[in-house]
Order: sequence, then C-alpha cells, then structure tokens
Amino acid sequence: MAKVKLDDLEADIVKAQKAVKSTNDTQKLHQERLAKILGAESIQNLEVDMADDDFEAVFKNQELIQANLAGLVQGLDQVTLAFGQEFKQMAEPTTWEAIVGFLSKNKAEQLRSERVKTTSVEKNLNELIRKSDIIGVLLKEQLAAIDSEIVSVKAGQAKVQERTVVVAKDIEALKAEIDKLNPELDRLEARMADLTGDLRKSAENERDLLLTEHNEKTAKLQEVTAVQQSLERYARQYQSSVESLTKQKAAQNTMIEKLAIDTEQRSVLYDALEKSLRTSQQQSVAHRIDDIGKETDAQVSEMMLQIGTSSENRIMSMMEVHEEFMKREKDVQDRGKAANMTFARRFADILEKVDTGKYVEN
Repeated sequence: MAKVKLDDLEADIVKAQKAVKSTNDTQKLHQERLAKILGAESIQNLEVDMADDDFEAVFKNQELIQANLAGLVQGLDQVTLAFGQEFKQMAEPTTWEAIVGFLSKNKAEQLRSERVKTTSVEKNLNELIRKSDIIGVLLKEQLAAIDSEIVSVKAGQAKVQERTVVVAKDIEALKAEIDKLNPELDRLEARMADLTGDLRKSAENERDLLLTEHNEKTAKLQEVTAVQQSLERYARQYQSSVESLTKQKAAQNTMIEKLAIDTEQRSVLYDALEKSLRTSQQQSVAHRIDDIGKETDAQVSEMMLQIGTSSENRIMSMMEVHEEFMKREKDVQDRGKAANMTFARRFADILEKVDTGKYVEN
C-alpha cells in the first residue's frame, strides 16, 4: 500500500516541477513586456497594450503551483497513513499464524516472531524521507521565486508611480497651454469680423497657426491621458500582485516548516515504533519460553495498548495544533479583509477628490 502511494507521489512531484517551470517562464515574459512600458521610450512613441493580461496569467499559474505544492504536502500525510497499516500487520497475527495457533500456540508465536524479526519499514521510510526532501527543495525554490518576484513587482510599482507623477505634470502643463490658446483664438475671431482685405487674410493666417497649435496640443493631451490611464491600471495590478505574493510567501513558509517538522518527527517515531514492536515480540517469546503464561500475555497486551494510546495521543495533539493554526489563519485573514476595506474606502475618497478636484471644501 505504501509503495503504491509513494509512486503516485512521485508523479505528483514531477507535475509540480513542470508547473514551477511554466510559471517562471510566464513571469519572465511578463517582466519583458513591462520593461517595454517602463523603458526609456518617450511618451509620444509609447505603445500601451490595454488588453495585456499577463498579471492574470501569472496569478493563475501562481495559484496552480501553490495548489500542487500544498497537495504534495498533503500527499505525504496520506502516505504516512500506510505505515500505520504496516505496523498493525506487524503487531497482529496473519491468517496462517491464526490457523497454526489452533493447533499449536507456541508454533504460531514462533512464526510471528520470525516474521516481525525479518519485517522492516526502513525502505519505505527512507523513500518517504527522500520524497520529503524533494518536496522541500521545490517549496524553497518556489519561495525564492516568490521573494524575487516581490522585489521585482515592488520595483515595477515604484517606477509606475514615478511615471504617473511625471505624466500628471505633463497633463497639467498641456491643459494650461490649451487654456492659454483659447482666449487668443477667441480674440482673433472677434477681430476678423471687423477686418477686410489683407488685414483679414493676415488675421486668418495667424488664427490658422494658433488653431493648428491648439489641435496638436489637444491630440497630445489625449495621448498622455491614455498613457496615464494605462499606468493607473498597472499601478492597481501591481498592488494586487504585491498582496497576492505576500500571502503566497506566508503560505509557503508555513508548508516548509510543517514539512520539516513532520519529516524529522516521523523518522524518529517510526524507527522507534518498529524497534518497540520487535522488542515487545522478543519479550513475549522469552516469557512464553519461561512458561510465565497468561500474566506475560497481559503485560504484552498492555505494552501494545500503550503504544496504540501514545500514537493516538500524538495524532490528537497534531490535529489540535492544526485547529489552533486554522484559527490564527482565520484571524489573519479577517484582519487582512478589514485592512483591505479600509484601504478601499480611503482610496475611493482620494479618487473622488481627484475626479472632482475638491481637495478643499469651499
């Protein structure tokens, strides 16, 4: 049973490794496209891809990786359940031993003693540890990728914010220039109504020049406004990306710590339990040889009961700790939601002031 589960886990590990590579490739393409937007090109020559969905693609792949890696950790827990069956089989008589026991109890005990003596879970335990180490490497590689992405995203976020300020100044400057041209055009139109001949022609030429300049600046204003809208969109996406990556990092650290603790403790406990089973069996045989009889049987039963009780208590402790972790995680999520709501409310106030220009109440 344990071998089959370990083989399944091997396939899941390969799947997770492919997912990590896929996401890293997607992130690289994503960064190359953003580099174009945040590069040294002038604003008027900038081509903004408003349909770009690399952020969403990265998020989807990040979620895929997190799900796969979490599944691997959970898969290890499922594999370890198979060890319980092996230990149970070591402690209990086989069907053949039970049949022999009807004819000769001593012979049945001898058969069971030989079986327990030759049975070993070391191979599967070593394989479990090897799988744990591989998954641990995957988790740490993904954690390093997340850390790198956080640094990259924050740097990109800063560049977008800086670019937004520059573009905002350009917009204000263009608006001021257009506002300055409007009264001049109105003045020329008024003059032309009273002019004739060469004077009217000269005024028309002057008006046409001003009108051309006005149209060029208006077109320029439209262009930089579109750029500003795109930058604002990326700024919001960057913020979402930072929040997502931060949460992923926390989850990744949790899985790494859990895997390390589980692997260490399982190695010790399973090895000790295997030796305990052999020791108890050897003692049982020795006592039977010494014809101690039923009292020894009772002592062996108590030992086995103690082993089972200790195992159950250990499982319960692990599950209780998990409950506390889930409560803490729920509290963290609640606080995160509250912080997000506060941010959304404050940001909405800022947007309203930006849209209306009412920064100071009259």
